[in-house]
Amino acid sequence: MPLHGAKGVIGMATVHPEGTFIQRSLEENRFWLRIMKEHALFLSEGMNRRDTNLIATANNFFRQFDALLQEANQLEPRSRAEMSRFNNRSINMTFSFRRFKQDLLLQVILGRVAGFNFPLLIDHLRREAEYFIATLTRLNEGIDEPIEASIVRENIFWLRIMADHSRFVRHLLDPSERALADAAQRFAHEFDQLLAQARDLESMTQGVSPVIIIVGGHLLDKVSLARFQGAEERRRERNEERRRRGDEEQETLIQPPPPVFARFNQDARQAAEEIRDFKRQGFQLISQARALSVIEPLLADHVAREAEKFLRVLDMLERRISQTFEPVQRISPAEPAPPCEPER
Repeated sequence: MPLHGAKGVIGMATVHPEGTFIQRSLEENRFWLRIMKEHALFLSEGMNRRDTNLIATANNFFRQFDALLQEANQLEPRSRAEMSRFNNRSINMTFSFRRFKQDLLLQVILGRVAGFNFPLLIDHLRREAEYFIATLTRLNEGIDEPIEASIVRENIFWLRIMADHSRFVRHLLDPSERALADAAQRFAHEFDQLLAQARDLESMTQGVSPVIIIVGGHLLDKVSLARFQGAEERRRERNEERRRRGDEEQETLIQPPPPVFARFNQDARQAAEEIRDFKRQGFQLISQARALSVIEPLLADHVAREAEKFLRVLDMLERRISQTFEPVQRISPAEPAPPCEPER
């Protein structure tokens, strides 16, 4: 029989938590460690040549991330614990790099450091480091947030990243490239609009998302959150006990998001596909010297890969949305709902 939780439906699902954890961890490490390595290179190349200590520090981060990336590419962890230890190494190194970026940003804002790194670019790179840290932390801790919270959080991060990319492209193109610059500006406006909508959805659904309780296959009406207070914590405790026993069957929390979230995710996907194609076209033009800019091919490829990563995140969210809308038996007015049994 399903168990009931404070935030939705707790059902029984056969999953492979350890295998999924290792696969997701490897994917995130292999993507983001490469991104962090390239961040170090971009920062170093944009610094004033007189800032030798800052350049040396950035180059050192480049070497460290390169070494860790090579290790991640060859890693074949045999257990959750081994993968968690590697995740922690990535977290610690990225945290140090994040602090370097933050300190550099402050020095640039105060006018103590010159160079060609936009302050917004440094802030952009800092936010990506924080996202990487938060992603690995959630994986290590087994945090499974409600789907609408994931949609809002992921889109607020990624839509802002895409808007930033559009503005960077706009300012790094040669002034003669008017058509490309105008296209980049249109993308910036489109992502600004989507970002504002994501923040509105976040505000409108804070603390008021619907709670659906399923008992014995029956869909019940909304119930008080207080009635099931603490059930999510108990669910996590039971799952942890199952992991210790080597049991792959886990209790999962199912909470259908408001329908507008599915539509919003689709709108974000369309915009992400369009800017991915624009970036890929830009990479080809820059690589073949058919577009004038100060954008090096590696940077063009870097931002295109991040658009593709955004699309993979949207794929993951859409799979979760589809899973929350599996058909359930609705209770007819003539058929009383079975009573909720107290949790044992």
